[in-house]
Amino acid sequence: MFKKTKSTVATNEEVISLILAAKDDPEFKSKLLNLLRVPEIERKHNIRQWIAESQERGAPAEFLAALALLHDDTVARKVIDILS
Repeated sequence: MFKKTKSTVATNEEVISLILAAKDDPEFKSKLLNLLRVPEIERKHNIRQWIAESQERGAPAEFLAALALLHDDTVARKVIDILS
């Protein structure tokens, strides 16, 4: 009855904010692209680690949500395409 709709980059404000931040900050952009360009299993592990570290530092929930969305291969590829 209820279907979970997949998040897309174009409709997700957190991911859009992450992309805009990366475009404004070359160091952050480099870190993000390096994270996204590794093989899937490594990428997902590194994202979980980045989320945990960011939570410890009190990062905003929106940032953590955006990072979590990068687990999705389609979202990750789209972010790479936009930032490359």
